[in-house]
Amino acid sequence: MLCSLSSSIRQTVNRKMSFKFLENNYTKGSTEPEKKPGVARIFSFQLCPYAERVLLVASAKSFNFDLVNVDLANKPEWLFEKNKFGLVPVLELEDGNLLHESLIIADYIDEATDADHKLHPQNLFEKYRQKLFVQEFATAYPQFIAKLKSGSDDIDVTKEVENFIRFFESELSQRNTRFVGSNESPQMVDYMIWPFVERLPAVISLGTQIKNWEQHLSENAPLILKYMQAMKEDPAVKQNLFSPDTHIDFLLSVRERFRK
Repeated sequence: MLCSLSSSIRQTVNRKMSFKFLENNYTKGSTEPEKKPGVARIFSFQLCPYAERVLLVASAKSFNFDLVNVDLANKPEWLFEKNKFGLVPVLELEDGNLLHESLIIADYIDEATDADHKLHPQNLFEKYRQKLFVQEFATAYPQFIAKLKSGSDDIDVTKEVENFIRFFESELSQRNTRFVGSNESPQMVDYMIWPFVERLPAVISLGTQIKNWEQHLSENAPLILKYMQAMKEDPAVKQNLFSPDTHIDFLLSVRERFRK
């Protein structure tokens, strides 16, 4: 079955979408902000899940940095000097050295800060088991984004979303812990998968025939819903969290941009 937009989602498309918090992002033709001596910088975009991974770890580890948000739809020329592909996140260290790729940057921040609070488990096998889980995790989201960028009304990813929900619910059941990484607090694995879990309500709302994502998870994946509620209480998550409505509006704006 092809997915048709509900009336409420059509109203979202038709109303003027406003993202005030993006207005000060650096854009094409802008001058690169001056770098503060002795302070690292993270180049980011507020609604990028990969950049969010890095910001979650930076928040959890109290990593000192300046945040530079860029407009990914109209990229400043100097962003390509930081990453030849013009992508975020990018970490620029105090000495000017650069790292990109969210998993690499997250690991660097974890290793470079607070030796008594490591986000990876000490057990070597469990550490790499969790890394493997992260790689296997976010399958539905990239497929959904690809359909959005096609500009089509057909953005049905019901099968992919349902497979993902079954996969994640089963993993949580097997682990039987409050978080994926532990019972006590989120670990690296949680911060690496959370940006995609945060966007799950938006993907369900836009890419499936499911009308009420919360009710659907409550009835079919209660452990995922419980996990989401626990993660939203974490200080690092609270600091970087956006609402499902914001994600819905942004994803619809992506589709509208690729229709032009």
